[in-house]
Amino acid sequence: MRLLDDIITMLKERDIRTAVAVMPYSDAMVWQYDNWQDLEDMFLSVCERYGLPFADFNLLKNRYELFSDKRSYSDETHLCSAGAEAFMPVFTEVFPRLIAGEDISAYFFDSYGSMMGSSPYRIEG
Repeated sequence: MRLLDDIITMLKERDIRTAVAVMPYSDAMVWQYDNWQDLEDMFLSVCERYGLPFADFNLLKNRYELFSDKRSYSDETHLCSAGAEAFMPVFTEVFPRLIAGEDISAYFFDSYGSMMGSSPYRIEG
């Protein structure tokens, strides 16, 4: 978060418009680690402090329709060509709205718990 603070400060000093977006990770990556909501909350806190728009594309409501770990990612964290092709229409629709200050909440789960609870990879019990 300190590095993010430094980057945002540098951009603001140069009057560069800034928004923060987290690109979608594979489900394997999301399920491998804990505390995603804590990270989300830290990003939100930094963005609120600087008055920056923020979107976490891991929380897309249609992520399970758009992405599959087998066809959408070259590894756990990087979209491959097929994944990028699936993501770009959503990104080009949502990101300009984010920058314009529009409410984009309808596109996203409200938390990692909600997103993971809707996952086809969730195991009951």
